[in-house]
Amino acid sequence: MSHFSPRGMPILSGPPPVVESSLCRQCARDFSFFRRGHACGHCGYQYCSSCLSDGQALMPRREAPRSSGPFAELREAFRGSEQSTSGYDPESVCVHCLAMLQVTAAPLDLLRSLPLKRLKEYLGAYNIPTSGIIEKEGLVEAIVRARNPNTVPPPVPTILSLVALPKSYLATLSIGTLKAILYENHVRVDFKQVLEKEDLITRVAELVTDERRRLERQAREEEREAAEASAAASSAANEKTTPEAEEGEGSGEGDEEETKTPNPPMSPPTGSAPDMERGVCVVCQDEEATLAVVDCGHLAMCAHCSDLIMATSKECPLCRTRIITPQRLIRIYRV
Repeated sequence: MSHFSPRGMPILSGPPPVVESSLCRQCARDFSFFRRGHACGHCGYQYCSSCLSDGQALMPRREAPRSSGPFAELREAFRGSEQSTSGYDPESVCVHCLAMLQVTAAPLDLLRSLPLKRLKEYLGAYNIPTSGIIEKEGLVEAIVRARNPNTVPPPVPTILSLVALPKSYLATLSIGTLKAILYENHVRVDFKQVLEKEDLITRVAELVTDERRRLERQAREEEREAAEASAAASSAANEKTTPEAEEGEGSGEGDEEETKTPNPPMSPPTGSAPDMERGVCVVCQDEEATLAVVDCGHLAMCAHCSDLIMATSKECPLCRTRIITPQRLIRIYRV
């Protein structure tokens, strides 16, 4: 693979393969004394001077082999240090290779602006696998991965990290990233029907909206609990500041209070199971149940409690059906 040099031309990775031919590859005419063959600096095929393009690429300069013979020392002396072994030399390339080298050297923004046909030709020329790729963005990602096969792909954004971002940010994500977000959040999508990127953005936006509402409910609940705790603390402080005289009025009254029967211990609740029709998570009894177990069909968990269950028991909280993998959970939307 080549990349852009400071001079603006692509850099070749090394010398081309040697291809012996007596015909021009493009016009199929025989080479002669007047029609000389010229090798492409990338593919090595022979072209005549009229068929070889004016395009050039830079070949890394290599150390020239030392000459032999009676005048070898004289030639070395004349050469001296004029030709350095570092740097690049321009090399002529054919039209086909020039187009391939331009795609190889193109940055990400330029790749996205190239025609779809040109991207497919490039992938086919270098035998880069494209199975399962439908959208143009997938082809661009395949080219980028082929350039740097050891690059670690960026992590999939979490729903919590997308809450504070505008919806326009979702449009900047690739189709593969949008699919990964839906997959990580147990949203089953029939990609044979959902082919447009806008549809994927809409699905992810619904997930972000649900998470934003959940955070708002959680904030209101925390404020209510803080207010109740503050009221309880103030009432306890008021009880401590009551005059001691009120506590000791009448020894008889105190004796009567001591003779009162103690309150019976509270019995555990014996009511019915949580009402599943309300759609509340049976684990936390607070959030809406949005995840169902595929094997048993119980819609009984919210997203956060499902993470807790998959990290511990890996069982349905209602019937104890074994949940083998997180992919056995499916997100349910209420109308």
